[in-house]
Parts: sequence; structure tokens; C-alpha cells
Amino acid sequence: MNPRACWVFQGDTEWCHTVVTKLLSRYTKKKIVWIAATQHEKFTTLAPKQAQTLLGQETDVIVFDAISDCNPDALGAVSGSIRAGGALIILLSDEEIPSLWQQRFEATLSSASTWVKPGDKLPKLAIKTSPPSKATARYRTEDQRKAVTAIENVALGHRRRPLVLTSDRGRGKSAALGIAAAHLLRAGKQRIVVTGPSLVSVMTVFKHAASMLPSATVTHGCVSWENARLEFIAPDALITEKKVVELLLVDEAAAIPSPMLAVYIKRFSRVVFSTTLHGYEGSGRGFAIRFQQLLAKECPNYQQHRLVEPVRWLVDDPIEKLMFNALLLNANPAAVDDASKITLEMCKIRHINRKALLADSTVLRQLFGLMVSAHYRTRPSDLKILLDHPGISVWIISYQDKIIAGAWSIEEGRLESQLAHDIHAGKRRVKGHLLPQTLIKHAGDMMAAELRYQRVMRIAVLPELQSRGFGAALLYTMAEAYQKQGIDMLGASFGGDVPLINFWRKAGFSPVRLGTKQNDSSGYRSIVMLHSLSQKSYAVLKQAEKRFEQQWPYLLGSLFQQMPTELVLAISAQHTANNNIISTYEQQDVAAFAYAQRDFDSSRYALSLWMPSVMSKLRQMTLEQSQPLVMAILQGRSWQELSQALNVKGKADVLVLLRESVGLLLD
Repeated sequence: MNPRACWVFQGDTEWCHTVVTKLLSRYTKKKIVWIAATQHEKFTTLAPKQAQTLLGQETDVIVFDAISDCNPDALGAVSGSIRAGGALIILLSDEEIPSLWQQRFEATLSSASTWVKPGDKLPKLAIKTSPPSKATARYRTEDQRKAVTAIENVALGHRRRPLVLTSDRGRGKSAALGIAAAHLLRAGKQRIVVTGPSLVSVMTVFKHAASMLPSATVTHGCVSWENARLEFIAPDALITEKKVVELLLVDEAAAIPSPMLAVYIKRFSRVVFSTTLHGYEGSGRGFAIRFQQLLAKECPNYQQHRLVEPVRWLVDDPIEKLMFNALLLNANPAAVDDASKITLEMCKIRHINRKALLADSTVLRQLFGLMVSAHYRTRPSDLKILLDHPGISVWIISYQDKIIAGAWSIEEGRLESQLAHDIHAGKRRVKGHLLPQTLIKHAGDMMAAELRYQRVMRIAVLPELQSRGFGAALLYTMAEAYQKQGIDMLGASFGGDVPLINFWRKAGFSPVRLGTKQNDSSGYRSIVMLHSLSQKSYAVLKQAEKRFEQQWPYLLGSLFQQMPTELVLAISAQHTANNNIISTYEQQDVAAFAYAQRDFDSSRYALSLWMPSVMSKLRQMTLEQSQPLVMAILQGRSWQELSQALNVKGKADVLVLLRESVGLLLD
């Protein structure tokens, strides 16, 4: 195989397009793709937002037009499609752009690319692509052969031993899934299911399976061979799948919400989870850390296999190295020794400006690596936001020049009065300003528009130092500094799971809004939590808390009926005692249900009025004691759901537990 190369043409749009078009005129247009916002008359053109359609495909040349703007996510996505001997051609403007990200990007390119500017002698592009050499008759690398064997072992070996298959891009991971699926269909497996972020993202699996089964019938999302099938099922539809699945292949698992993956582990006895570690989406390593913790708990005998050797290009490929450095795809958090001995007193908490980040590549790599490891879908575009957005503030905790915790926030607020009224009326929605818009739209408080906010966009602590107060100390320091700057409110919006909600609550933040839709990245509903920093914001926050508490019981019975009890309790933990007085008749009905044999249907109205008045006491109960109350009274679940969740035979047993729990609260 020949090495891949990167060429940079820097000039105005007309010069760049003319020169590159001329240089490429002698090559086959079929394998040349132009990435630009406007259509090129001679070459296949994709807009940057369509870059993901090249995943799993092979090209000879990618021309990436970054003259007016560079989309880092698109660049990371398309660079992986170029096969050995091919070229990445980047077009840059010769005008000075006031962008710290652009400065860093061009500096990185200058050390690893051939640059051509107006007046330079035009080079001859040496594009010499050929199919990669095969390690065996069937596999491109020995790594791939071992991966196929590991996948087959999941289907043919012991149950409850899932496989985690990881690699960087271009290692033949999806191809291995397809080859193994074909082998297993030939071996007698009748139904293998593939799931992934989309059907397009897993087409490589079907392509390789079909190539191994020449007589197969190939339709959209399905390969049928004799009486056996390899078929695609969307991640959400798979949760309710009733038919037998002999093997489940989860491709790009890092892009699927973790609650769904947790369901797959419990429902299916033979599963392969495959994901990219240093992909353009930057989420693989964070996924691997957290997901493998879950696997270790649920399936301690799970297996791992990592593919290292590239399939599509050479080892130590220059373009792969360039993309890793330019987009920080391989950024890692700092490694610390004797983490158990590190205390907050040994560390330094400080604000760091964006120019200092640009000047210190070690700090930037450690900070971004920390965020990638802690957050789903931390993308290359987040690096651009970090360096270029004027409203971003960055804070770090360092220990011996190593970053052990970090956060960045963005300023919001100070909205005009008319805009606030339009937001409340549903006529307008402005980009950014998430916190004030939440309070205006959902809490109905116009005073919220006048306030200044800092929204924490990212916060992370090294895993070995978590739950030891470092994150809380970072938030406290930020709050103290922002208060002196005249900021009224500190807040955050994040995918609300129990540990995260508890972390923010202990740091003094209160929930004021829970999203009705699940987040595409985390699978959790976004929750907004706020902390007041000024007297005028205190009244706004208290009003928002009050409205959320009043709405919460109704929301549980309508929009959030399926919410786990642990999450309900975490969100309800700060709710104050409700002083609404229920009538003597309702009090008698509740007592009669708990201590006598008054039936549930006759007591339901009284229980629904009484329950909000005792919400604050739920946190004093065990999960087993509070679960019947939450699921039956607040959420109105069916008797079948209740008996399954409470692990009892039927309605009569559920009622016994429910009467006991109501009695405990009354006592």
C-alpha cells in the first residue's frame, strides 16, 4: 500500500477551485468527492452536513473546501474514507481570520502537509490507490480474523458473555461483524439482528455479509439466505422486540443512549457491542469507560477485543496522525500517580483564558481529553467552540501541572423585554440563552430576562478522583468569582440520571425544568438546575422551584409515567413540604385505605390529593417502601406493570405493599 497525503491550497476561492480542478482532471471522477456548501460542476459534491454518508465508503480524493468556514466534524468524518495512496486536499482562505481554532488548525497543517499558494509552481499530485493487500484469502488483517472468531464465540459459546469490540476508524470492525454474521447464518443461525444509530451507519455490515453469501436476497436493511436472516432493527424498536434474537450486533454503540444498551444487556443473552474509540464524534472512549463499568456489574464474564492494524491505510498513516492532532481525536486526560493521596489542598483552582489554552498544547490536550472521557458526543466542533466562542469561560483544577478537573461555562441573559414576551408567547426561540428562555417559557417569569447567567456546558473530574469534592469545589469557586462579576444565576442543563442530579443538588442547585423528550446522546431527559448568586435572582429561582413542585405530581401521572422511581426520588429530593390542607373526608379516605380495607378506586382521588403534601417525606423511606407510592399513586401504572416491577404475583399483593407504604407515611 502507498501512503496517503495531505495537500493544502491557500488563496481566494477562484484560484483554489481553478487550480485543484485542473490538477484532478486526469483522475477518475468517480472516486473524487468535493465537500463544500455549493455544488461543484465537475465533481460529486456533498455539503458538510452530509459528510456522514461517506462513513464505510472508500474514496481516492477528498477536496475539503474550508475557505469560508471549516466544519471540524465533517472533516473528521470524510478523512476516514480515503484509502491508501489517496489524498486529502484542503482549501483555505489567504485572508487573516480572527479565529484561535483556525490558527491552531493551520499551524497543525503546516507541519504535516504540502502547501501551495498563488505564485508557487504547481505540483503533480501522486495519487496511487490500489486495493489493500489481504493478510489471508478472506481477511484483510490478522486482527480482523481474530475479531470474527471472537464474534462467533459469542453466538456459539457460553451465554451471557457479551463482547466489546473496539478500534479506531479504518480497522475493519464493521466488516468483521458482517463476515461473522455470514459465517453464523451458514452454521445454522436463523435470525441475527443488527442495530445502530441509523441503517446508513451499518450498511458496511450488510455489504460484507452479502458478499459472503452470493445466493442471498438483499433488500433494504435485510440479507436473507435460505431460511435465515440478517436484519436491521432501530435501537428504540429493539427494546420491544418479541421475536427470538439469536445474536444481536450493536454497531457504533457509543452513539446509542446508555439506558437502551442497559436494556439490551438484560434482554438478550448473546450481544456484541462495537464502537469506534477515536472517531470524528469523539465519544468512544468516554463510552468505553462508563459502559464497561455497567457490563462488569451485569455480565462479569464479558469479553473484549481491540483491532489495531489499519485495513484501509498504512500503519502510522500521515493523514490519520494529522486528524488526531488537528481535531484532538486522540486527546487523553492526564495520568496521575497515587490518586488516593491527592487532596484539594494540594491542588490549584484557576480560571484560564482561551489564548493561554492555545499557547499551552499540553493543557489543551488534557482538558479536552478529560471532557471526551466524561461526556457523550464531545465532538471536534466542541474544540472550536471552546477556543473561539467569546462568551466561554474555562476553569481547571491542577495537581502538579496536571489537570484533574475542568469546566467551561457560557454567559447568557440580558434579553430585551419584547423578546422575552415573544418567547413566553411561543413566537420566538433564540439561539443560546437556554437558562433565561427556560424560566421565561416554562416558569412564566419575565424578570428572568433581565438577569445575567453563566451556564456550565461541561464539567468533568478524573474518574479516580470523583466523589471526593473536587467537582463541588470547582463549582463553588466559579460561583464565588461570578458573583463578584455581577452574575445573577449559575446553572446547567444535562441528561439527568440519578448520580448527576445528586451531584448538582449537593452543590446547591435546584431543579426547575425536566424535558419531555429524551436526549439523543445520553438517552436521558434534559434537566435544568439553577443556583442563585444575587438577591434579585433568588426570588426568580424560588418562584421557578415552586411552579415546578406544583406541576411535578401532574407531570408524573401524564408525561413521566414510565420514569424509574430512583429518578423520581432524586428530582423530588429538594421539594419542600406541601402545606395544602386536604379535607377531613379525604384524610379519612386515606386512613381507611391504609388501615382498613377501603378499595383503591374509591380512595384514588383522596390519595392523589394527599400525596403531594407528603412528597418531601419520600426521601426518608427505602426504595422498596416508596416505589409502590410513586408507581401506583403518582404515575398511575397498571396492575400488571406494578406486579412485575414490585416482583409480586398480582393486584392483591400490590395492594398489601401499597397499604403498608401509605401507612408508613401517615405514621
